Amino acid sequence: QEIRDDAVAVLKEMVKKCEPTGLKLSLEFCGAPSMSVNTFDDAYEIVKLVDSPLMGVTLDQYHFNGMRSDWSKLEKADGDKIFVWHLNDTEDVPAGAGYNTDAKRLWPSDPRGCLDHKRFADTLKEIGYDFENGFITMEVFRPDYYEMTTDENIKTAAAETAKHIQRYCK
Repeated sequence: QEIRDDAVAVLKEMVKKCEPTGLKLSLEFCGAPSMSVNTFDDAYEIVKLVDSPLMGVTLDQYHFNGMRSDWSKLEKADGDKIFVWHLNDTEDVPAGAGYNTDAKRLWPSDPRGCLDHKRFADTLKEIGYDFENGFITMEVFRPDYYEMTTDENIKTAAAETAKHIQRYCK
């Protein structure tokens, strides 16, 4: 409760600073046990309490899985409050595992991945996420990918994003 109250108070102050410009803020939860806001459920509750059209949530599939966020909470969410959708995948590791680090992240099409991409996309469609105007980004920090050149990495990320959108979001 203390974390929630503090987050709401700070974010309300930040929203006040954004109001004159219309700049939007997106709260990204981090699916790791050492983080203060580590599930979609908690992040969405904080966003609802801030109660501003300028405040939303970043839905990172890797983090959603990392602490096993509650699908029923996402399924009941307001799609207009999801500002950013981070695409990625992950190796199958237990929720909250200390070794669930960026080294386990994968491109969404990697066959080693365990995430249900169709369910994410279908759920976002059901709750009214705006696929045309929402931000859909690729977020993979896998150290193996750092061995690629910047050009290769960007081209791969762009191709993966386009393939993902074509497959799941149309």
